[in-house]
Amino acid sequence: MASTFKPKLLAILEKYRSYGETVYRKTGYADEISYEEFFMWWYHFIYTKATDILAAGNHLTIPADGNFFYRYVLSSQR
Repeated sequence: MASTFKPKLLAILEKYRSYGETVYRKTGYADEISYEEFFMWWYHFIYTKATDILAAGNHLTIPADGNFFYRYVLSSQR
């Protein structure tokens, strides 16, 4: 799964890097932590929101205990 999505994800993140750096500076965290540390924290919010959107659209089902893993299924295998 990672090899399929990694190039696209990296391209998106790079495209919006300046936005992320601006947010980092405006939050005040720039005085306390590195951009890399901030970004990893911020990225958790990004993928959590993406997961919530996918679940709301019935593209995935989150188990009752809230813990799950992603499994990539090719559309030809569905």
